[in-house]
Amino acid sequence: MVVLVITLIVVALAFAMLNLVQKQMGGIEKNYENGTTIQQLRQALWIDFTKYAELRYDPENSKLYCSNEMHEGVVYTFEDTFVLRASDTLAIPIGAKVFYFDGLEVAGGTIDAMQLRIGMEANEKTIFVYKNNPAVTYMK
Repeated sequence: MVVLVITLIVVALAFAMLNLVQKQMGGIEKNYENGTTIQQLRQALWIDFTKYAELRYDPENSKLYCSNEMHEGVVYTFEDTFVLRASDTLAIPIGAKVFYFDGLEVAGGTIDAMQLRIGMEANEKTIFVYKNNPAVTYMK
């Protein structure tokens, strides 16, 4: 009888520990997915900032237009809970967006750098991307 009680206690503790480990693994998996999505957005922005000559932000529609001389381009749409890049949707909560041109903060129009705050205040991350302006940018 004593052996059965001790076995029952050990099995109950094992199940309790298994439940805690599963919750911990779920949290780790969610953090990894969020980090991967943020890294994907950062990489896409860096590629597009270096690939396209003209970057324009439209504050009314919350859209970033990236284009070049061949009229090729990509559009980013920033919503509160996601970023849409062409047909890709990145589920990231976007906080503050700050845009710059020649080191000065601008509300919209031509830009050469941007800062995105991602996540909630306690777990906030920042993405900052920029590009060097070609001479043609200043001739317009």
